[in-house]
Amino acid sequence: MSINYLISEIKKEKQENLASKKFESISFEDENSFDGLLRRLDEDQLKIIVQLNVIKRGKRVTNIKGFTDERQMASIAHELKKTIGTGGTSKNGIIVLQGDHRTKVTEFLKSMGFSEESIEVI
Repeated sequence: MSINYLISEIKKEKQENLASKKFESISFEDENSFDGLLRRLDEDQLKIIVQLNVIKRGKRVTNIKGFTDERQMASIAHELKKTIGTGGTSKNGIIVLQGDHRTKVTEFLKSMGFSEESIEVI
């Protein structure tokens, strides 16, 4: 056996080991994992609070808080702003919309599939 043959065999074994490790890491991220189970439990006990606040100079803003997933919150904020036609932002677990949009927000969240019991309007 030559040295080049041995080196090529070692490289093949390393590639096969890496491929199997990648496969194992993917299998742990499914919905049946412990993290997936915790995420589903959090969604079942989710309580969304829609609240009107008055900030400086009497301007009104609608705050929506209670989301656990940051990506879900960002996408909902984007869709809310587009649907209602208002400005706003989402950061630190709170969606802030310019103006009083409590009824529109609750209707939108219900259409997204959130239950009426999980939405509290203040």
